[in-house]
Amino acid sequence: MAYSQTKTPAKIHDTLSAKLILRKDAEFHKSCLSKPDQVTDSLKNILRSFRDDSNKVNVLNDLSDKLETLGEFDSSLVYGEKAEILAAKIDYKKGDETALRNIGVIYYRKRQYKKALEYQYSSLAICQQIGNKKDVASASGDIGLIYLQTGNYVKALENSFKVLAIAQEIGNENYIGISYTNIGLVYYEQGNFSKALEYFHKAIPLNKSQYAISDNLNNIGNIYYSEKNYTQALESYIKSLSIADSIGYKNGMGGNYDNIAGVYDVLGNYHKALEYNLMALKIAKEIGDNRLSADVYSNLGEIYTKLKNYKIARIVLDSSLIISKNEDDKQILKDAYGRLASLDSSMGNLNKSYRDYKFYVIYRDSIVNQESTEKITRIELNNEFQKVVDSIKLAQKKTNSEQTAEISRKRVIAYSLSILLILAGILSFLLIRNQQRKRREDKLSFDKETHVLLSEKDKAVDELANARAMLDEYVRSLMEKNKLLEQTQADLENIKKLNAKEIEEDRIENLEDLNNTTILTDDDWNQFKKLFEQAYKGFFIRLKEKLPDLTQAEIRYMCLTKLQLDAKQMGRTLGVSYNTIKSLRHRLRKKLGLSEKDSLADIVNSI
Repeated sequence: MAYSQTKTPAKIHDTLSAKLILRKDAEFHKSCLSKPDQVTDSLKNILRSFRDDSNKVNVLNDLSDKLETLGEFDSSLVYGEKAEILAAKIDYKKGDETALRNIGVIYYRKRQYKKALEYQYSSLAICQQIGNKKDVASASGDIGLIYLQTGNYVKALENSFKVLAIAQEIGNENYIGISYTNIGLVYYEQGNFSKALEYFHKAIPLNKSQYAISDNLNNIGNIYYSEKNYTQALESYIKSLSIADSIGYKNGMGGNYDNIAGVYDVLGNYHKALEYNLMALKIAKEIGDNRLSADVYSNLGEIYTKLKNYKIARIVLDSSLIISKNEDDKQILKDAYGRLASLDSSMGNLNKSYRDYKFYVIYRDSIVNQESTEKITRIELNNEFQKVVDSIKLAQKKTNSEQTAEISRKRVIAYSLSILLILAGILSFLLIRNQQRKRREDKLSFDKETHVLLSEKDKAVDELANARAMLDEYVRSLMEKNKLLEQTQADLENIKKLNAKEIEEDRIENLEDLNNTTILTDDDWNQFKKLFEQAYKGFFIRLKEKLPDLTQAEIRYMCLTKLQLDAKQMGRTLGVSYNTIKSLRHRLRKKLGLSEKDSLADIVNSI
C-alpha cells in the first residue's frame, strides 16, 4: 500500500514578553547576554553574601531568569520559588510579583499552561495593586502568549493589544516591540501571514534584547517557509541562528537547527538536512527538551527512509515513538506513525504499513476531533446564547412600548431575566450533554479501532510473554543502536567528503561528539529497567536484598545474564568491547567469592 504524507510546517519558536532584570547596572545586563554561564556563577557567588532582604530576592530572581533563558528549567524553578517565599515573608511586593511571573514563564516553557496562567494572573494582581504599568504590561503579555498556546486567539489578541496600549502610553519602545511580536504570533497561528510578517518586521528595530531579535528572525523564517519561499526562509533562519549562537541561547539554536534541516529536506539536500538535524538533536539532549528530541528523531526517520537506509530509519522512528508517548504528544506520534507507514511501504511490509497507517489515522482524528469539539462548543455557546439575549431584548422592547406603568415594566424585566437564566441553563445543559455524547462516541470509535488492532495479534500470548517479548525487542534495538552509531560514523565521513568546503570544523566535531555520547544513555537504561521489571517482576528488589553492594555496571551485567546474552551480545548492547565484558565478569566473580565451578548464571536465575 502506497502512503504519502505532507510535511508538517516548521514550528514557530515563541517569544515571551520581557521579564525585568532587576539589576540596575547596564554593563552587568550586557554581560548576561555575552557570557551566560559566567553570569550564573557570579550570581550564585553574590547570593552567598546577602541577608534575607530585598537585595537577595532580586538576585534570586535574576538567577531564576537567567537559568530559564539557558533552558535549565528545574534549577530556574528552584530559585524562583525561593525568591517568591522570601519576598512574601518580608512583604516585598515588587520582588514577589517578579518571582511569580518568572515561575509562570518556567511552567510556560515546560508546557504546563494551566499552572503558568495561575502564576501570571497572581503576578498581574500584585502589579495592579502597586500601580506599576510596566509590569502590568509585561504580565499581560505573558498571559496573552499562554492563551495563544491554548488556541484562545481572542484573549491572546486582547492581552497583546493591552500591552501595546500601555507601552505606547509610557513610551517604552522595547515593550512596544514585544507587543508587536506577540500580535504577530497570533496572526501567524490564524494563518494571516501578511499581517504576521508586518508586525514581526515592525518589532525588530524596537527590540532591545538579542534573544527577542533572534526569535523574531526565526518567526519571519517560519512565515517564508509556510509561503514556500525557501530561499528567504533559510536566510532568516541562519541570521537567527548566528545571534542565538553568539549569546549562548540554546533553545533558539535548537529550534533554528531543526528549521534549517526542514528547509534542506524540502529542497532535497538530505545530507545537509541530516547534518542540521543531528546538531538539533545534540542541543535538545543538552537542554533536556524531550519534545524537540522526539521531533528530530521523527525527521531523521523520514530522511533515512528517503536515503533508503531503512534499518537506521526504523531505529530513530522507534525512538521518536518512545519519547513522544512518554510526553503524550499526539502531534509527533501522528507524524512518527505516518513516517513508519511510509518506511514499511517502501520495504514492501504492507501489513506493517497498514497497521502503522491505522495508528496514524487514530492520532490524526483524535487531534482533529479534540480541536473541532472545543472550537464548535465555543462557537455554538456564543451564538446560541446571543440569540437568546437578542430575543429577550426584542421582547422586552415590545413590552415596554405597550406597558407604561413602572410596576409593569419591572415585572417584564424580572420575567425576561428569569427566562434568560432558564434558557441559558437549558442551553448549557444541552451543549454539555451533546459534548459528553460526542466524547463517548469518539471514545467508542477509538476503542473500536484499538480492539481491531489488538485482535490481529495472537490472543494466546499472555501478558508475561508480551512483556518478555518487548524486553527482547528493546535489547535488540539497543544492539541495533550501536550498529547505527557505526553507520552514522560512515555518514559523517560522507558528509565531510561531500561538503568539505562548506562545513566548518566545529560542526563536524559536534557531530562526532554526538556519535560518542549516544551509546546507552540514562533514558535507555530507565526504559530497559521498566521493560525488564514488567518481564521479571520484583527482580531488582530481590537482587538488592541478596547482593546489596553491586555497582550499576554489575547490575546491568546481571540483567543481561538473566536474558542469556553471551559476552559479545552484552558488549553490543552496552556499547563496550568484548574484553571489557570479560574484565567485568572476572571482577564480579571475585567480588562474590565464586570458585571456578560456581556459575554466575545459576545465581542470577535463582533470584
